[in-house]
Amino acid sequence: LKSAQRQEKTAERRKISEDDRINAAIVIQSGWRGHRVRKKYKTKSDELTPQNAMAYTILVVIGNRWAAETDQDLFIIIYGEHGKSEKLYLRQDAYEAKFRQNSIDSFHVKIDALGILDKIILGHDRIGYGAGVFIERILIAENIVDGRQFLFQCNKWFDSGQADGKIERTIKITAYYFISSMPDDPNSTKGRWELIIYFGKEDGTGWTTSNLNVIGYGSHGSSATNKIYDSNFTKAPSQALIQVDFGDIGDLLKVRIEIDGNGINPDFFLNKVELKDLDTDEKMVSIVKKWLKFSGAEKYNQPFREFPVFRTALEPLCLLNYEGRLRLGNRRNIKTSLCFMQIIGELSETGKFPINIDRKHSSKSKCFLYHSLKIEVPSLISQLIALEQFRRNLPCTPEILFKAESVYIGRIHSVRIYVDSTSIGEQLYEGMCMLQTIYDNRFVPHIGVGIEWLVERIVIRESSHTPYRFMLGYSRVRNAQEENDIYKELVLSGMEGLPTKISKKKSQKKLCAQWILSITIGEQSTLIPKVTLCSETKNAEMVLVSRTATDGIINFQIVLYDSANGDEPRFSNVGAIMTSECVVEYAAVWPDIPPIPYVNYEITINTGELSGNFIVYLNLIGTKGDTGFRRLVNNETNPLQADSNSVFQVKAVSIGDAKMAEIALRSEKTPILWSCEQIHVLDNVTNLFYVFHLKKLVDLS
Repeated sequence: LKSAQRQEKTAERRKISEDDRINAAIVIQSGWRGHRVRKKYKTKSDELTPQNAMAYTILVVIGNRWAAETDQDLFIIIYGEHGKSEKLYLRQDAYEAKFRQNSIDSFHVKIDALGILDKIILGHDRIGYGAGVFIERILIAENIVDGRQFLFQCNKWFDSGQADGKIERTIKITAYYFISSMPDDPNSTKGRWELIIYFGKEDGTGWTTSNLNVIGYGSHGSSATNKIYDSNFTKAPSQALIQVDFGDIGDLLKVRIEIDGNGINPDFFLNKVELKDLDTDEKMVSIVKKWLKFSGAEKYNQPFREFPVFRTALEPLCLLNYEGRLRLGNRRNIKTSLCFMQIIGELSETGKFPINIDRKHSSKSKCFLYHSLKIEVPSLISQLIALEQFRRNLPCTPEILFKAESVYIGRIHSVRIYVDSTSIGEQLYEGMCMLQTIYDNRFVPHIGVGIEWLVERIVIRESSHTPYRFMLGYSRVRNAQEENDIYKELVLSGMEGLPTKISKKKSQKKLCAQWILSITIGEQSTLIPKVTLCSETKNAEMVLVSRTATDGIINFQIVLYDSANGDEPRFSNVGAIMTSECVVEYAAVWPDIPPIPYVNYEITINTGELSGNFIVYLNLIGTKGDTGFRRLVNNETNPLQADSNSVFQVKAVSIGDAKMAEIALRSEKTPILWSCEQIHVLDNVTNLFYVFHLKKLVDLS
């Protein structure tokens, strides 16, 4: 049924009337004539020289990641075809904080005109874990009528304690857009595009005998134009004009260019692609500067390149390096060890890229063999159980590393491995396809077919700066009614969180921490709070350095800084009106690590006999720290009543599983009598209920 529906949708997309074909041809021919005329003239931006001053607007886009923000200044150096700028500082504002999480900040600079920009150097000077920033992209626009906007995609941490530890990066240009070409009505496009492809190197290499396939991906679908060839493809460096009709696929989001491996020189070096919408005259340029390689001994070759289509009005998709491991299975009846892999996501899919499933190309560090296992257990049954646990938890077969560059495809849901099989293998595969068809028709999604054949498991990560990876373990083959290719498909079975913190080998040796806390309080405040730093195992009360307020600022901001190592956590939703004996906790936020959640602990105390006046303090101790001693108060004048249950609320950062409760009393008058045997604690997040038996009272007075 699903296959039939897909075929109907495909047929509808391909149903184009003869009039539409004629109109498309007229527009394309008109565009070709316009291209020949445009080559004779230069725009105002092309005529700018280094002596002309140019005003630029710089937009800094901060990513939506935990602790992505910074209170530091950034610096930037801009490189273009006419030279480079000096070191420009993008500074914080005294009245409005910049570089906040998931925000865009703009800066204006006036420097010598640099022409077409090539790259930027971006960074800051603060060393320390958590003191950096996560930058998604930088946009730089020429402030003239027919100016251009340049896109520099990053999606990386600038933090000495994160990923590769860099706080300064060189970022190459991704694309640029002709601002004056922005259409009044972007919906008027019919999907007819002109592509001018620049290819080849100055040394004469990079030409190709391959045919090109051009695939456009839009917001409503995709469309391909295959077997494109131009006589200029055999010259290098050179350019070729291609005109394609993608049809009604919505807003064009990305383009893939593939080579088919034809001829004696199939490889191709792609420099850049100029794109023009023939219906709206909208223009942009995507920079590639990479090889398309159909064969060769180099690692991570790929016969395609993708680039995002950059428009000012739309957020561009990011270019990623998908990398991961696949665990090999039974590879009998496979003709060649060279296979092709394709990653499929919710938005689109990557092109097919080669992988070698020969053992020689496997990762030796992850190869474990059964016969090398020695288990000292008393019985045969125990040995079998231990062996099965070992087989499940450790990769006992070779693992292959892979990497592919592609525009973001959305949340990954499957991977396909295409193989060339022997005749016996084809027959066996057809049998598996019939079994897959039966499961599909009976709506049985998670019974694997060919579980141990070819590949057993795949893990994929979008980047070392991404705090998760995709686990693919559900096995499928194609349905008998689908295409004739032989492939195995592994479907998403789960996602796993991963740290993005720099490895211990790359990180600098830590010194003894010297934390400094700056906190702003209101002008009318008469209390100085006591501050305690808390970890899972230790608490440390901070020493007050200065009682003097600065400028009377009331913004409730906490800045905590390790002066010895530079580490700096963030604190969110800071601000409270505090009275005497009030306790407020704030969870620290570290890069890509969500803060520990807040919990409202409901405390129920059963009181028997009671006499005297005293104040009760409670400290809950758990696996992740403690609450500190809290005064127990409620809406009653006398919180504790004889022969009754009293309920109190304590809000704190989660302490994990509660292990112990401490009670302390303060009394100005003696004697006192309090009969209390049990304390009940309810965690409103986990709904776990803890009962503590009272053993000892401690009088703090």
